[in-house]
Amino acid sequence: MVIVPLCFTWSPSVGAAKDAAASTPGPKATSKKNRKKAKRYEKKGKRAYKKERWDEAIVSFELAYGLHPEPRYLFNIGRCYEQMGELFKAMEYVQTYADTVKDAAEREDANEVREILRGKLARSSGEVTVASTPAGAIVTLVGKTRQVQGTTPLSRWLEAGTWELEVALQDHQTMRDELVVRVGDSLRKDYELKAKGAPEEPKPEPKPEPKPEPVAKPKPEPKPAVAEIATPPPATPTEPESLVPHAVLWGGVAMVGVGGWFGWQAAQSEDEVQGYLDEEGKGTLAQARSLQDTAERQSMTANILYAAGAAGALAGAWLVFGDAGAAALTPTPGGASMTWRGRWP
Repeated sequence: MVIVPLCFTWSPSVGAAKDAAASTPGPKATSKKNRKKAKRYEKKGKRAYKKERWDEAIVSFELAYGLHPEPRYLFNIGRCYEQMGELFKAMEYVQTYADTVKDAAEREDANEVREILRGKLARSSGEVTVASTPAGAIVTLVGKTRQVQGTTPLSRWLEAGTWELEVALQDHQTMRDELVVRVGDSLRKDYELKAKGAPEEPKPEPKPEPKPEPVAKPKPEPKPAVAEIATPPPATPTEPESLVPHAVLWGGVAMVGVGGWFGWQAAQSEDEVQGYLDEEGKGTLAQARSLQDTAERQSMTANILYAAGAAGALAGAWLVFGDAGAAALTPTPGGASMTWRGRWP
């Protein structure tokens, strides 16, 4: 058995606290010899309790109670179970002790212990009370891990979950139910037990449901005439604007600019040639002629670019700013040809 020692105690102690309860007379059927034996088992249980041997203490107190059923033995057994961590068993013994003891001070102590246990049990279980008419019926509660029995009225703390309940009394019909216990719940069930052979109460006949009155269907309203709307003809798709005119225009402008650069280079070369001629000994005649040829080539290139660029710029301007005609470049064996259809504004 797993022992889980708890960290709280209460007064009075197992030994001295319940010695005062010895004055409570036991049942008359208990002999003097049995009372002495019960006293020896009680002392043995107290010694085991002080040494924290809870199982041994429980056995001793149970033997003592069997010989002389004094309520204090139940209280001591409950304390042992509480120290072992078995709070459900501890609560059952303390509850029985509190319901049995006659001394008001001892009952107050038991209620104090019961409240401490109730606070601990409420963290993982719920309290269930089962009552019956007539009382004294045998109650059986079956859960997933344990079974609880007692007689009505019965009050027990049960683990959270589903429990099968049976309430049985001799010569009465047995009642069966299912209880759902939740943490911190305080659940009460009252059952009226019927004698066997008692006629069952007639079930009330169901009242016939009234038939719904027929509802006249509304006549459909005439739909208003809708004037036909003429559908406009589909728009003719427009061709995207061609980029050729812009390319011709700006290409011509670029050619004029490049021609200007070649013209400037030709002028520089002419100046160098003139320097060779003006200053003797600066260079050879061959170098002067080479510069002269370079200047002529650059000048001729510049003139070609001037002419081609000017023509391209004028054609591009005509294409861009003239009528929105169509222009296209057509590849030819010797290069490309450009055609345009349109008119000047």
